[in-house]
Amino acid sequence: MGASAVVLATPSGALTAGTTITGLNLRSSYTVNSTILAVVPAGTVVYPYLTYNVWHKIYYLVKLGWVSAKYVSTPTTVVGGREVEITEDYEPSRV
Repeated sequence: MGASAVVLATPSGALTAGTTITGLNLRSSYTVNSTILAVVPAGTVVYPYLTYNVWHKIYYLVKLGWVSAKYVSTPTTVVGGREVEITEDYEPSRV
């Protein structure tokens, strides 16, 4: 049986992405005391689909877990195959 991953899209159909700025522990819960499931290397593009306090929930290597949002770069959005930085005045219709 093959492995699969799920990437959720925003209502506009754009994927919200960020890049890890250091190696991050992928944890089973949103606490530093929870079990480490894997280590996400620095420079990995991740697609957080849920954020709770300072934690992002992501899929990584078919594992679902939590990483510290403090170590994920400013989110970007992939629109029409291009990556654009999200700012407060971001308007998808202008991309």
